[in-house]
Amino acid sequence: AQAQASIDHEHVVPIYRVGKDRGLPFLVMPYLRGETLETFLAGTPRPPLDEVFRVGREMALGLAAAHERSLVHRDVKPSNVFLTAAGRPRRS
Repeated sequence: AQAQASIDHEHVVPIYRVGKDRGLPFLVMPYLRGETLETFLAGTPRPPLDEVFRVGREMALGLAAAHERSLVHRDVKPSNVFLTAAGRPRRS
């Protein structure tokens, strides 16, 4: 989590703080308005092709920012991708 907190990229959810409280780990992240890609796809099973390419490209840019810091997201799936209210992907 501390390594992810060092990533500053528009397609990666920022982590403001990593810590422990009474022995339990916690992360402080922004509250995002929107929905997961999984929820979006459930309501829009056939999104326009240009939207599919845009979201896929932006997800890849976020993952590339993590890879540049030698971080690998091991659970990329629609429920772990958040689309902001503006429809922009943020990887969680």
